[in-house]
Amino acid sequence: MIRTLVFDLGGVIMDHNIPLCIEKFTRILGPNIAALGLQPNGEAADMDNAESKRLQVALSVAANTSTIMHDYELGLISSDDFAEAILKLAKPGFTSDDVFDAWDAMHAGIPTYRFQLLKKWHLHYPIYALSNNNEEHWRHIHAEYPDFDTYFDRTFASHIVHLGKPDPRIFELANKQIEADYEAVGEVYKPEETIFIDDIESNRLAASQFGWQTCASVEELEVLLAKDA
Repeated sequence: MIRTLVFDLGGVIMDHNIPLCIEKFTRILGPNIAALGLQPNGEAADMDNAESKRLQVALSVAANTSTIMHDYELGLISSDDFAEAILKLAKPGFTSDDVFDAWDAMHAGIPTYRFQLLKKWHLHYPIYALSNNNEEHWRHIHAEYPDFDTYFDRTFASHIVHLGKPDPRIFELANKQIEADYEAVGEVYKPEETIFIDDIESNRLAASQFGWQTCASVEELEVLLAKDA
């Protein structure tokens, strides 16, 4: 049985354009892009889907290995600090605006049908977001979609709670809060009736340690909810 939905954002609700992001950062940083844990590649825009997916996973790993990305994702440094750190490694002539243009290029938008599904599902399920995020991307999402928060009962963003997936502590935090939300309306929360949708396997594995069901995409969730109905 499924009673609670918990969504990752990037790569699940929001599409990513990792190759374009890397291409833009390569122009700014050249070989110094290695400081972000990513590979320089002037052909990034021409990568196929498999290579794009590999780079998406690499980006998730990089957030745990690059001090700049890791600290920014956990809210330990500000957007200004992030841009300053990048520009120290950049070729001459680039600005903070260039850094954020490259960073925001990662976001390829949220298809309308996903918002429609969230709205439909929200009529029947509590819905949460659990995302490794950062101050600039959070600003960018809310600027593009001012009603974004209305699709969720609550959001857990790494830069706000200062914890990130797959650290079990962020799942523990979310689990306790969801349980409290259930108790507030006089209902019993069962973790095994929660499903977590995330495209990164290590994050799904971490969630499963708390008894949550998992799947990798909105499309897979559609099938599971249809079977569960």
